[in-house]
Amino acid sequence: MKSTLAIVAAVSGAAFAAADWGPAARLPDAVNSPYYDWGVCATADGNTIYFSSNRQNPSSFANDIYYSRRVGSSWTPAQKVPGPVNSPDDDSVPCLTWDDRRMYFTRGKQGTPEGDIWASDWTGTGWGNPYKIPGHVNRPDKWEWNPAISPDGLTLYFNGIEWPGNLAVYNIWMSRWTGSEWGTPSFLTTINTAAGEGDPAPTYDGKYLYFWSRRAGPPRIHRAEYVGGKWQKVEELGANVNAPGYRQTDPFVTKDGRYLFFARSPYTPDAYDIYVSRWCEPAVEASSLGRIKALFR
Repeated sequence: MKSTLAIVAAVSGAAFAAADWGPAARLPDAVNSPYYDWGVCATADGNTIYFSSNRQNPSSFANDIYYSRRVGSSWTPAQKVPGPVNSPDDDSVPCLTWDDRRMYFTRGKQGTPEGDIWASDWTGTGWGNPYKIPGHVNRPDKWEWNPAISPDGLTLYFNGIEWPGNLAVYNIWMSRWTGSEWGTPSFLTTINTAAGEGDPAPTYDGKYLYFWSRRAGPPRIHRAEYVGGKWQKVEELGANVNAPGYRQTDPFVTKDGRYLFFARSPYTPDAYDIYVSRWCEPAVEASSLGRIKALFR
């Protein structure tokens, strides 16, 4: 049996980064397909995921919204969300409010210059009739993509694609709820670069905003910390998530902060799969013997 000192030395020498996560695992074929499976989010208990996929329309790239439930250690076969959420158009990149009562997503026609953020409310038995969100977020001639909601439900983060004021094709914007509508969006100057950023995802504790960025080459997942009233201290996640030679996008951290879902794609074939990684903080903050021993239970 390893001695306590040997265990301490092994853990201390691991040199985990502050934003590091454990090895990522691809979700099974019950969830993933040979096509685009991405834009994932999870319910508050982490046992149901919603995501977008073009598996039924691979040539036109029209996405639909799917869901899968975790039962024990398995995931149920993905099914299209029933009811009016899915349409003949492109319905994609869903996100849920943290109480699971509202779903935001993007609806648009591929090949056209407009895609807007819509919402659907949970009726108790299913998702209700979708509606365009009110206010100043949706533009008549641009795509608004990848909505994500703050823990209090009062701030909406999203991608403005080719918006005036962008530094790149994809950049991140935010809008605040005024009490009756979504206010004039603000550009996240402390995060956005000319390389491009996308798929914002705030954590439930409000401390971090996850997103992808091309600032170091292909899309890789980063996070920023909320300090002094603004997002700053941007850092790239480690190689367990950002695998060399792949694109990593669509991050989502579960409400309990323990799991990171994201999409990963090789350049050939051009397809995405959904992966999950577990937060490895218990392995790093190992100054106490109890935490170290927890690694070997």
